[in-house]
Amino acid sequence: AEVLELGLPRLSFGGRVCVFGHHLQPLAALQGAWRAGNFVDVRLTQLFTREFQALPLRTHPFMVADANLCEGFILCGSKVGE
Repeated sequence: AEVLELGLPRLSFGGRVCVFGHHLQPLAALQGAWRAGNFVDVRLTQLFTREFQALPLRTHPFMVADANLCEGFILCGSKVGE
């Protein structure tokens, strides 16, 4: 949060910022604030990876989800003039 408070005022118009987080709620709140403020093209994307088993003539995901390599959310937006 401190990084955004310090960095966003210094972001040039037309500059793009992306934020990664493991939890949806804080990024969803930030998404609403950005849309109400001076950001456009604000997108919240969920990341999800799954390991696949590839065998001859068949491929399927592993059914055990022990090792989630990358899970979380990315919030991106472009700053515009006030």
